[in-house]
Amino acid sequence: MLRILLAMALLVGLVAGVTLHGYWYSTTVIQKYISRCGAHPTLDRAITSDMRHNGYDPAWFEEYIKAQNSDKVPYTWYVIYRVKPEFQTAVDQALRPLTACGGSFYEHTRQGWVGMPEHMLNAFGYLDFWMKVFRLYGR
Repeated sequence: MLRILLAMALLVGLVAGVTLHGYWYSTTVIQKYISRCGAHPTLDRAITSDMRHNGYDPAWFEEYIKAQNSDKVPYTWYVIYRVKPEFQTAVDQALRPLTACGGSFYEHTRQGWVGMPEHMLNAFGYLDFWMKVFRLYGR
């Protein structure tokens, strides 16, 4: 009986630990990128603002493709930039800021749209999951 109680306590502790980590991770990452690059009222403003912050002129891009990363997650969008051929050299030679903004993903948070670089936990939906659990997404 003691072993069963110990196993259950360990399981409850593990679930609580993972949940606390999920909350800490998601709120920390969101706040990190808001403090670096800001939160914007629309996705398009977030994209162009991040381009300018990174030293790029939005006119250098012929288009950017944007779409929901998943039909089940309406608050995470994936963005691909296409550089106009005549501006490729300018993009390659642009000075890179110490803190780059934007990236492949844009998250619609309670504070607004926030650019997120692509990284393993984001790409596999870890941030998306915890944003859903704790309702950290915008409406």
